[in-house]
Amino acid sequence: MIALMMTQVVLASALSDHNYTMVQIPPGSFIMGDPKASGEDKRWQGTREVQLTRGFEIGRTEVTRGLWFSIMAEEKAGVGFQKQADGTVTMSLSLMGGGTSRAKCKEDDCPIVGADWYDTVRFLNKLSVREGLTPAYTIHEVPGATDPIVEWNRSANGYRLPTEAEFEYAAKAGSDQPYAGSASLWDVANEKNKVTRVAQYAPNAHGLHDMSGNIWEWTWDWHAPLPDQSTVDPAGPKRGRAHQNRTGQVKPMRVTRGGSLSPIPMPRGVRSRLITVNKRMYEFPYCEWTLNTGFRLVRNADD
Repeated sequence: MIALMMTQVVLASALSDHNYTMVQIPPGSFIMGDPKASGEDKRWQGTREVQLTRGFEIGRTEVTRGLWFSIMAEEKAGVGFQKQADGTVTMSLSLMGGGTSRAKCKEDDCPIVGADWYDTVRFLNKLSVREGLTPAYTIHEVPGATDPIVEWNRSANGYRLPTEAEFEYAAKAGSDQPYAGSASLWDVANEKNKVTRVAQYAPNAHGLHDMSGNIWEWTWDWHAPLPDQSTVDPAGPKRGRAHQNRTGQVKPMRVTRGGSLSPIPMPRGVRSRLITVNKRMYEFPYCEWTLNTGFRLVRNADD
């Protein structure tokens, strides 16, 4: 099992300008998933042993609006655009909102929300170049395809998204508590579950804030049933299970972690059961409709 270590790494330029720090996470093994899952839920939430053979650095908080707009200058409206196979572009607007311009928490130290998965990857590559690092991703625009193909260079030292396993490993920090840093969600997240400025609540044992609550966070992995055997350095399947989107198309989704139900009114007890440290959710990677999905930085630990 892991030996806890909390080494903060303060980086120069864009990150230091916005007081963004990284925490080093050592390699180790842990039990991933929900031990209480049963029946069909075990395919999606069940447990297995996971070994991570390489340490990594992860953001102490979610990426903030201040850091995002130092790299991505434009504010995006809450409109969803999607290129179709015939080359046409469709537009949709959801009452749930979305796009970076429709965030309710708009201070520089609020988490960026409403950016789709592909814009998130573009941000990570641009930040890597600005910091003199090798971008982790190559983005291929495919003629006739609705979505680009993204390849991950796992040896690159640039910024990237966490794998789902890395997120849960860092969130649990060697604990079996239901939330990242506490047995009570309200120690680590807003009681009304509103999106708030980062680092307003208690961190976990690694010093990471908001790994439970505040917002959902993008990961690298496609959403699909989990393997029931032990795995080493998992990064998810090559393609996710297809779901029907809001326009009737059938598309795969990316996994989100962390947990936020801010747009959905529901009893406090129900909210707390749905935002445990084991909980997996998912979203279409091109989706800008959500008001409560963001991300945090990860990069490989220096050798």
